[in-house]
Amino acid sequence: MAVVFEVPVETLNEDISMENFEAWDSLGHITLMISIEEEFNITVDEDEIPNLTSVKLLVEYLEKVYV
Repeated sequence: MAVVFEVPVETLNEDISMENFEAWDSLGHITLMISIEEEFNITVDEDEIPNLTSVKLLVEYLEKVYV
């Protein structure tokens, strides 16, 4: 996320979401999903993409699929 949104990693926490993080707009969301797929060598379920709108939800999703 820090790389995609060009912010210091220490500014990120599980409370960040699309609602409260200005840089996380719809284009940023797609860029983030692509970056996650590349970084973890996974395919994010298309049905899940609209739901992964916070750091907390992203972490939970990755814990489920990246084993």
